[in-house]
Amino acid sequence: MPNRKNHYADMDRFRETRNAQKNRYYGKTAIYAARRWTAEEEQKVLEHSIPDTELSSKIGRSVRSIQIRRSRLNKTRGNAMEYN
Repeated sequence: MPNRKNHYADMDRFRETRNAQKNRYYGKTAIYAARRWTAEEEQKVLEHSIPDTELSSKIGRSVRSIQIRRSRLNKTRGNAMEYN
């Protein structure tokens, strides 16, 4: 049975339990280990010259993480252009 917020009197305990369960789950299901993005990886993501599925196997990142990173890079790049 999943955690239910209303069963916990202490919200800090609820958050700790929820985070521990989330970490256990993602620790089992993660395809690639978490690591920092390199400048070379970011450049390949922004180029978008090959499909994300191919890029995923080349750089060892999930397709979803590539999509999220591209979106975040484009947002920060867009904000930087507005100020120039």
